[in-house]
Amino acid sequence: GVQPILDANPSIQVTIDLHRDGIGGDGRLVTQIDGKDTAQVMIVNGISAEYSWETGQMEDISYLANPNRTANLAFSFHLKMAADVLYPGLMRNIYLSSYRYSTFMREKAILLEVGAQGNTLQECKDAMDYFAPVLVTVLEGKG
Repeated sequence: GVQPILDANPSIQVTIDLHRDGIGGDGRLVTQIDGKDTAQVMIVNGISAEYSWETGQMEDISYLANPNRTANLAFSFHLKMAADVLYPGLMRNIYLSSYRYSTFMREKAILLEVGAQGNTLQECKDAMDYFAPVLVTVLEGKG
């Protein structure tokens, strides 16, 4: 569903595939920012590669090509570094997955997990209030 929108709007440079993390248990991922409970966020990078026990190397998954893998990773690292400076604790570690998800469509594409099933809607909305300036900082080249 996203590709036709991107084809019709080639000026779109950033895509965010927004999810909540399903982690089991009460699944509440929270930090305190400005004195309020805020859902933590995590970037998932689809690297389109998996470890080969035969060769001992990471090998591309041919049917899941991601020509934007390096750019996606760089974008994620910039976001993580900026978030750690601006709002320590907002972001969890970056998660690398063998799959590609929708990140192959743009150089600045991420899958963003906002909280988990135990977080309140308000905690997730608050997280976006903090993530938005992080995103702007990186896009403006300041992060």
